Amino acid sequence: MSGRTSTVKKRTCCCDCMYIKTGALVIAILEAIGVMILMTVGMFLESVPLKCVFAAVTVMSGIFLVCLIYGIHFRRAGFLLPFLGAQIIGTISVAILLLLSAEFLTSSVPDQSEKLFASFSPESAEKIAVVIIVLSAIDIIVQAWFSWVIYTYYDYLRDESLEYGINSQLREDAVPELRNWDNPTLSTPPPAYESLFQTGMALDKQNAAVIEVSL
Repeated sequence: MSGRTSTVKKRTCCCDCMYIKTGALVIAILEAIGVMILMTVGMFLESVPLKCVFAAVTVMSGIFLVCLIYGIHFRRAGFLLPFLGAQIIGTISVAILLLLSAEFLTSSVPDQSEKLFASFSPESAEKIAVVIIVLSAIDIIVQAWFSWVIYTYYDYLRDESLEYGINSQLREDAVPELRNWDNPTLSTPPPAYESLFQTGMALDKQNAAVIEVSL
């Protein structure tokens, strides 16, 4: 953090290839690309309900992305939490879609999953279900990795903030206020400055001795 040096151990990601903040920035860039792709796809949809869904998802994703970038840039751990919450909800949703697709392929009497593929022919529905399962599994793995990196950076910022708070309190306890030590008649300095006071007195005596000799 600016203005101070942290003793909290630096954390890395991507097999120790980069620091955790750099990894978080990479994830933010990838998420920004994803939001732009989502917005582009929504613009070319003909169905009005689907356009509304894509617009709502794009706006929410943009808000979470702004919070993520702000939290990374200004090292604010709390602003990373909305993104983590969205990642958890998104991962659960994709997992449900994966399970429904798997049920459609494996169950002889599909129930809820049949409604999901009702508008497709049986052969097309099976192919689409396989594609959904593969893409959903990849998405879950990627989103889990994203969440782990962001949470690790959140934990790092929290430890750093805790360390800074403890150090600030120690400094406040160790260094007394000097507002009551501006009286020139005060002969005894505060304990924290006693060694400095004694050193200054010794230097004054040495300077005085040098002046006397020169005279």
